[in-house]
Amino acid sequence: MNKVLVTGISGFVGQHCAVELLKKGYAVRGSVRSLSKTDEVVNGIKKEIDPKGNLEFCEL
Repeated sequence: MNKVLVTGISGFVGQHCAVELLKKGYAVRGSVRSLSKTDEVVNGIKKEIDPKGNLEFCEL
């Protein structure tokens, strides 16, 4: 499975890109300024698709 880095995943555009990539079968690594934002991002993405373990985060 291919993995894609989405920078700024906590923003509107970043979340939208992550959702579309997950729908197409990609694994997604999202960058956030603080890992405390990850729950908010996951909840937003789960409104569109269940990431099923294909979503991870890194702090930049």
